[in-house]
Amino acid sequence: MTERTSRQKRVVLIQNKIGVIISLVITNFKNFYAGKILCGYSTVIPNVMSDQEIGSTTETQSDTAEMAAVGSSKRPRRTRKTTEFYTPAPMKQRKKAGRPKNKKIVKNEKLIETGDKRKAIDVPVGRSKKRKVAEPAGSKRKFDPESDEDEARKKLVKNADLIKVRPVPGKKHVQQGRCFSARYCCFEKCTACLAKKSDKCRFIDIRVFGQRKGKLVYGPEFKSAEGPDPKSTYEIGVSEDEVKNVRVLDLIAPTFMKFLKKELPHLEMAKIRKFPDRNICQLCDSCQTTIFSGYWMCCVCGKEYCLSCYEEWNDSDDSFKEAGRCSHKRRHYKEQLVPIYHYTKEEINRLSDQCNQMILDDEDSSDLDGEELPDDDTANQSVESSEVTQPAESSRVVVRRRQSRTSKKTSFDVEDSAMSVLNQDNGFSTSSQDRHNRTLQLHDEHKKIEYAASEMTEDTFRDLWKRGYPFVIRGADKLEEKIWRPNYFIEHYGDKDCTVIDVKENVEYKMDVKTFFKGFEDISSRFVNKAGICPCLKLKDWPPADDFAETFPEHYKDFYNSLPFKEYTTRSGVLNLAHRLPLEINRPDLGPKMYNAYGSEDNVGGKGTTNLHLDMTDAVNMMAYAPSVENRLEEERDKTAAAVWDLYHPADLPRVRRFLRKIAKEHGLSINHPIHDQCFYLDKELRSRLASEEGVTGWRVFQNPGDVVFVPAGCAHQVCNYTSCVKAAVDFVSPEGVARSYVVNQQFRKLRHGHKRKTDILQLPNILYHAWITSWDESND
Repeated sequence: MTERTSRQKRVVLIQNKIGVIISLVITNFKNFYAGKILCGYSTVIPNVMSDQEIGSTTETQSDTAEMAAVGSSKRPRRTRKTTEFYTPAPMKQRKKAGRPKNKKIVKNEKLIETGDKRKAIDVPVGRSKKRKVAEPAGSKRKFDPESDEDEARKKLVKNADLIKVRPVPGKKHVQQGRCFSARYCCFEKCTACLAKKSDKCRFIDIRVFGQRKGKLVYGPEFKSAEGPDPKSTYEIGVSEDEVKNVRVLDLIAPTFMKFLKKELPHLEMAKIRKFPDRNICQLCDSCQTTIFSGYWMCCVCGKEYCLSCYEEWNDSDDSFKEAGRCSHKRRHYKEQLVPIYHYTKEEINRLSDQCNQMILDDEDSSDLDGEELPDDDTANQSVESSEVTQPAESSRVVVRRRQSRTSKKTSFDVEDSAMSVLNQDNGFSTSSQDRHNRTLQLHDEHKKIEYAASEMTEDTFRDLWKRGYPFVIRGADKLEEKIWRPNYFIEHYGDKDCTVIDVKENVEYKMDVKTFFKGFEDISSRFVNKAGICPCLKLKDWPPADDFAETFPEHYKDFYNSLPFKEYTTRSGVLNLAHRLPLEINRPDLGPKMYNAYGSEDNVGGKGTTNLHLDMTDAVNMMAYAPSVENRLEEERDKTAAAVWDLYHPADLPRVRRFLRKIAKEHGLSINHPIHDQCFYLDKELRSRLASEEGVTGWRVFQNPGDVVFVPAGCAHQVCNYTSCVKAAVDFVSPEGVARSYVVNQQFRKLRHGHKRKTDILQLPNILYHAWITSWDESND
């Protein structure tokens, strides 16, 4: 009996001990997994808790200890709280306690807050396979040697509260280093730092932390910059040429006003100011267009969105899924975005008043160019769903608008000549006959847009340019042929590597410059691909990245000395608005560049040399070299010129787009934009169909060495080299073309994500702002 009683006592003791151990294990792992539930979406914050939260945690732990002491087999009841912080148990205790198998965890998919109630939508994500608390991908734990272990340890927000701007306690600390530096590595990181690129950290000098007991406290909160705007240094002085400056202001005022109107409502909400960084081109992270002044920034990841994207943003629309992508595969929402601005309300109001003054002073400066180049989406809807508008009718609309205005004449008023150009170049009379019964007439190939160098004056240039008409100048100053010949490039640059493109198959090849130019006039020396074919190659945008002036100093000097209308076309031209940007700003690369290619075909089935496309900038293209007729290949000798251009006026583009969409459907092609995709070359058959089905003929311009082709912004064009050619071209931004540049800019921003032409490289709003600053005479105020 005594032995049996002793054994029973030992069993009871063992059972009590087991009960205590099981209760402790359950409690530890309960807390451990409760902390790990939110690893994927938790806010990383420092080890700081309020007195109330510390008391709450202490009470919960004491209750758990009591229940464990009596060997209770029931799990302790956990009290939910609005905000609760959890400190994981030391790793040694976790190892002793072990962990249950097949334990499922959940993460937050969407964080929302409604009134005073906060709620979370959780979804199962599988089982945990790691002992340690998960950390954001790509992050590295860094410890400050001066901080204690508690500050370095990451803390996890236990509930699903939405991360948004909130004030921080104590003394303010402004972030001074990148997000991965030791002092900030335990907090949310911006998209630039996570990408590990050379982009500047989005949170430097703007994100603010609180401080408590020497430790940083995460809000997040943001600080507004104070003080005057940074000084800008310009190559051109303010009011250097009063007549030209007045012309610039008159022409750009309507377009600049479009940007300013968007800024005014934003300034009513925005309270945080950040000085613009002149070393970078600030682009919207969604549509890739330039941010002028106002924008919205995610308080979690630092992504920046332009005013248009924020206005279009709809959290419930799947099309905005890409825009809503936050760091670590999370989503952010409109309520997490912070309104920020660069230029003050006083500055924007001052500029708006000046623009209105210029527009009212000259009613004749209305934005006709913008009307002639309609936006892609609205144009397709209005044109394709209604009766086709023929060129003569669009010309009459412009004429009626101008005739209905009673505006003062200025020294640069081109009303009469512009109307003449519009009527004659379209080849239609302005009589009021039924457009459906009108007999279409083809454009004259050379008569209306072809000029000898002696007859092309600056007034004629301005008349054509303001209306968006391309033209060619014959017999301009020829370039020095010897430095543009293939042998010169072989001798001086033959060992340089280059990338060439097969114009028919759109395949790239790597080779040296010598290999490419040896086949310029000798087909037997041309590159042969794996299929045993000598492809038609082109070397475009050469040099691709380096400055033309540094790589080809002789060619640069020769090209610029030969350019017509140097005030528009050269880097230092006062009417080239890109030249108005400050010296310290990151300027767009507008060239010049070289375009070299073998001869191709434009007959039925021909692929040409450059597919149909249009540009945001104005351009001038000069042919520097082409072999003489006797030195050309036998099949090239019957051609009348070295190259041919097909150009289409901006007013014709809705019908051109509609026609190309029809062709894409016939061939089963999936396209985003029929012109911006650059996937079509209109051969002889397609040009004939475009004329018969849509009434669009365009102009055919033939080019030989010494001929200069001017192409305005928004003018669609394609090129076919009949023989091997060397050309040089440069882009520029004219006051007459900014309205068309604006519309093309809006078309580019609507292209799909990842489109090769989506990124805005021009910085049009910045160009307009600095052009205005350098043109406005303060005495006018």
